[in-house]
Amino acid sequence: MPAGSLQMGYTIRIENAIAIAHDLKKQGKNIVFTHGAFDLFHAGHSLFLNKSKKEGDVLIVGVDADKNIKQYKSLLRPVISENHRLEVITNHLATDFAFLINEAKSVNTSFYIELYKALEPSIITLGKKSHAHKNFEAREKATKELGAEIKEVDAEVTSTTKIISSIVNIYSK
Repeated sequence: MPAGSLQMGYTIRIENAIAIAHDLKKQGKNIVFTHGAFDLFHAGHSLFLNKSKKEGDVLIVGVDADKNIKQYKSLLRPVISENHRLEVITNHLATDFAFLINEAKSVNTSFYIELYKALEPSIITLGKKSHAHKNFEAREKATKELGAEIKEVDAEVTSTTKIISSIVNIYSK
């Protein structure tokens, strides 16, 4: 690749992400994994991905499917469809690989722990509010058993919920 050119990530399937993560780990690469909704992509999301990428050599991002987000956010969410959110994440310069987390029948702690076990990342990055999640300790324990580390990344510039509230307030007057 010529100097100064920019490379964006690749959209792959979850099983390919697992295979790639294992291959890269064998090559001595530190794999960073993160996941989330990334709805109404904003500066906080971008900062979070940039900081996550700095934690290792390769950043793999799981983007939650629409049906998953409806389980843990609201039936009215997401605002942006899964394919469009995946496209935005894939095209972020910090992202090396992205995949749609569409496998879960139920988004719960055990699902994510199994995903962590399958990917075997060196580091898992979560947002700064992750300690507030009711099952954070279970994720942290499972991650340590894998020989990995959870790192909370402070990138709270704004939130999608705040953006939605602001829009509603502006246009409801």
